[in-house]
Amino acid sequence: MLLRRANTGYMDGWWAAPGGHVDQGEDPSTAVLRECREEIGVVIDGDDLVPLAAMPYRSATHQGVDFIFTCTRWNGEPRIAEPHRVDAIGWHEIRALPSNVVPYLALALDLNARGAWFHEYVTG
Repeated sequence: MLLRRANTGYMDGWWAAPGGHVDQGEDPSTAVLRECREEIGVVIDGDDLVPLAAMPYRSATHQGVDFIFTCTRWNGEPRIAEPHRVDAIGWHEIRALPSNVVPYLALALDLNARGAWFHEYVTG
């Protein structure tokens, strides 16, 4: 399930999984649960999260780590819950992702397909 970013100023028009930043004092897995509630209106039990990848990154102005999780169970119907940041939602087969999927997600899925979970991803 992917969202097409809009009006954010970062990769607008590109498809991405729900996500965002970890708030101060928040664990990455807790942030995932919150972001999914905020962005697609679903509630996920923390026990249903499966870590997929960890990818440190740095650019001229930012540095951090992307944590990618997956899950197959949730409560609620996925929907656009932040229409000011997203203009489309859709299910996409992993083997048939849109050509404009955000690069870090494509990389995380490729890592998983190869049985890996870590890659130092440096942006320009």
